[in-house]
Amino acid sequence: MSPAGSAAPVGTLTKGTVSPRRSVPPQIPQPEYVGKQVPESYTGPDAFDQATIERIRAA
Repeated sequence: MSPAGSAAPVGTLTKGTVSPRRSVPPQIPQPEYVGKQVPESYTGPDAFDQATIERIRAA
């Protein structure tokens, strides 16, 4: 088994092609990362408060 936990043998990926960009109706909002090389860094709060983190660690 590979280090990532997958049973797939190493070297099975093959290079593909990127399909043309599809249009999206204007009423659907686009995420901020559309058209960028990388998304902006997340600067918001942690997903869990300290009490929740402690409960996760204990579980």
